Amino acid sequence: MQQDGAFDDLLAQLSDGARWKVLSGDGRAEFAERLTREIVELEPRRRQAVIMCLFALLAMNLDPDKLAVYLDGRDMSRDDEVEGLITWLRENYDPGR
Repeated sequence: MQQDGAFDDLLAQLSDGARWKVLSGDGRAEFAERLTREIVELEPRRRQAVIMCLFALLAMNLDPDKLAVYLDGRDMSRDDEVEGLITWLRENYDPGR
């Protein structure tokens, strides 16, 4: 799988509210295995964005629908969009705030 394809797919899974409910329950082991396999292929900032999304979702600070709205229409293959996502997550879903 291409790096951008893996990144886009992981973000899509995290932002899919119905799928997220499954992933946080019965599908968790399969998702964890896939995430472990694919995240090492991502560039560091894309890896950071996925991890930040995952932490925000697990902490229930971030609703998958809000992530989906943020991602809608964005070209996440662009470095500036990845930086924008990281900034958005820091500004809105930083657990230390």
